[in-house]
Amino acid sequence: MNKQHRQTSDKIHNCPTHFHHHNHIKSTDITEINDIQQTQYSSAGNATKAVFFYASNKGKKIFFNFIYVIIFTIICTTSLFAQSQLSVPADFVMRLTPPGENNDFLRPSDISIDKQTGEVFVADPGKNRIVIFDSTSTFRFEFPGADYFSTPINVEIDNNGFIYILASTRDGRQVFKFDYDGLFIKVLKLENPNTDMQLKIISISIENENLYLFDDKSQQIFVFDLDGNYMNSFEIMADEEKVNQEEQIVSTILAANDMIYLSVSTLGKVMVYDTEGKKYRSYGYKGNKPGQLNFPVDVKIVDNSMIMILDKHRYNVVCYSLNGKFLGEFGGKGNSPGWFYHPTILAVNKQHQAYIGQIFENKIQLCEIPEFIKTQAELIQAKK
Repeated sequence: MNKQHRQTSDKIHNCPTHFHHHNHIKSTDITEINDIQQTQYSSAGNATKAVFFYASNKGKKIFFNFIYVIIFTIICTTSLFAQSQLSVPADFVMRLTPPGENNDFLRPSDISIDKQTGEVFVADPGKNRIVIFDSTSTFRFEFPGADYFSTPINVEIDNNGFIYILASTRDGRQVFKFDYDGLFIKVLKLENPNTDMQLKIISISIENENLYLFDDKSQQIFVFDLDGNYMNSFEIMADEEKVNQEEQIVSTILAANDMIYLSVSTLGKVMVYDTEGKKYRSYGYKGNKPGQLNFPVDVKIVDNSMIMILDKHRYNVVCYSLNGKFLGEFGGKGNSPGWFYHPTILAVNKQHQAYIGQIFENKIQLCEIPEFIKTQAELIQAKK
C-alpha cells in the first residue's frame, strides 16, 4: 500500500462522524432518551385516560338520559292508560221519543224525574208542551202550554206530584203550577222584595217545600215557598270569581241534600252553597282532560254518593264522589247511539240510568251509568 493510500485510511478511521462510531453512545445519553420516552408515554397515557374518562362520563349521561326517557314514557303511558280506563263510551239503552209520526221532540230543554213515581217529564219548547213517560220510559200523556205559556224551559215536580214549569210569556219568564194531570192551577208571583225590577229567572229547582231559582240580573239565588212567598236570597261567587261577572254563564240550579248546586259554565265548575248562602265547596277544574270540566251545563246527585255533571263542550258526563274524587266519565262526541253532540240536559232515574238530551237532532238518549263508576262511589260512601 502506498503512502498516500495509508494516510487516507487513517483519516477515515479517525473521523468522528464515521458511521462506525454511531454505536458508541454514552450511558448518560441513553438515560436521557429513556426519560424522554417515558415522559411521552406518560403524556400519551394521560391523554388516553382523559379520552376514556370523557367518553365514559358522556356514555353514563347518555345511558341515564335514556333511562329517564324510558321511565317518563312508562309513567305517561300508565297515566294515559289509567285515564282511558276512567273515560269510556256510553252504554246506550234506548232513545226516548213520543209516539206517532212527525211527533218527535223539538229542541228539548229539560228532563225531570218524579221522586215518588219515577215518571219522566220532558219540557219540549219547540212544540210548547210537557211530555210525560212512566218509569219504564213508556209514553203516558202530554199537555200543551196553550194560552198559559209559549216556551217551557224547566220542569220540576214536588213531593205531592204537582208540576212547576218555568216558561217564557209576553211578560217575561214566569213559573206556572199544574196538577199531576196537567191541569192549570196558578201562576206563582215571584218577586224581588228589594227592588222593583222583574226577576230574570235562568233555572228553578224544588226540594222539600221550597222553590229555588237563580236570577241572572242580580246574580242571586232566591228562595220561595211553593205558593210563591219570598223566604230568602243571597249573592253567589266570591270576590275573585266576580271578575267579569257579567260574562259568567250560570246554566242550572239544583237543590238537593239541603245544598244548592250551581253549574257555572264559564268557570268550568259546579259551585255548592248551603241554604243560607254560605259557600261549601266546588267541583271540577277548567280543562279538557279526563276529570276536568270545560262547560258544565247540568248536574244531578245520585243516591247521596255521587255527583254527575254534564259537560256540553266535552260531550260527556263527568262523575265525582261527594268528597270530590274523580270516579270516571262516559260519553263522547258523535251522532251514533250512545254518543253526544253538545248535550244540555241530564236526569237520572231510579234504575241508575241517565237520560242525556241535546238540541241537535232533538235527541234524548237513555244510557247505563258504568258499573265501575257506581262501584267506586258505593265503596267511598261505605267508608264514611
